[in-house]
Amino acid sequence: MAYRFGTLKTDGSPEATAHNAQWLGESTLGVEVVMEPLARECKLGNIDPQHRGAGGSSAIERAMIFPLPPEGSTIVTQRVDKDSIGAMAVLELRAEGREKDIDPFLVARLGAMDREGYTAHSANAIDAAYAESKDTTDALNAIIHDQGKWRNLPAKIRGFKMILVRDMPVQEIASIAATKSRLSERYNARDHRVEMFGTKVAFIDAPGKYYEARDWGNRRYEVVVVHDAEHDTPAAGLHKRWTICRKPDTFDRNRCEALLNAAEARARDMTVEDLVSAGFSWGGPKNIISSTEGKLRQSILTKDDIMPIVVECAESGLFT
Repeated sequence: MAYRFGTLKTDGSPEATAHNAQWLGESTLGVEVVMEPLARECKLGNIDPQHRGAGGSSAIERAMIFPLPPEGSTIVTQRVDKDSIGAMAVLELRAEGREKDIDPFLVARLGAMDREGYTAHSANAIDAAYAESKDTTDALNAIIHDQGKWRNLPAKIRGFKMILVRDMPVQEIASIAATKSRLSERYNARDHRVEMFGTKVAFIDAPGKYYEARDWGNRRYEVVVVHDAEHDTPAAGLHKRWTICRKPDTFDRNRCEALLNAAEARARDMTVEDLVSAGFSWGGPKNIISSTEGKLRQSILTKDDIMPIVVECAESGLFT
């Protein structure tokens, strides 16, 4: 590989600080490093730091035009998802001289899915072109979550590269895709409880089922608030996670983010500027607002703090 790839830890522990110090520095490029204390140490730049301000970009699309770092540079992320791993794969392919082999429609589709979430409908020309090949994105999702053949970061990047330049046979793509159970179906089969706040806002308490609940709820409600008190990731450890997902034109998203950060800052006896600088702020892409990740960085707001803000912004009649 032309580059050294790694993941950062966000749990806030001394062990995480020591781990991150091995990856950050003068020769490091960040990909979706959304926590400002970590982003500041990515001295070669940071592709798509979309944690605040309803970011409307995607890492994989920006990676197509971002200046290539020198060979041997370190490229890191704090989140292992299709957008970040796809961006890493694109950078590696470009460094190998294979930029023209990269499927531009797949890059555009993955970018649209990252920006728009589940609202990147098949009516979109990009999605329509791939409506018959849903196996492709299912396979990429399976590679992200796989703990076998694709268990480590270099293996995931290798799999993405093969798919992005169409080096992987369609039969293999279909086989990988078949291993991906639909998150929404798994969650729908569970005994779950939805609490409605007004006519628009659904609240789901989903211990240990963050992704399933977010997927399931976002497909069914105009605005859904997911709380997972047992969210566990390799980078962030076991922590409390909040996410607000909205369908377009149903919610004053930007005001909600601002109000949540103001409330978080008050609860911590900090200014909003200090909150952001310390890496405790809420944020996300166009249709999502999430609390920060990490067992020592998790939000200290409660349901009673959060839900009135969300309801106010859902019923205001303003859409941002």
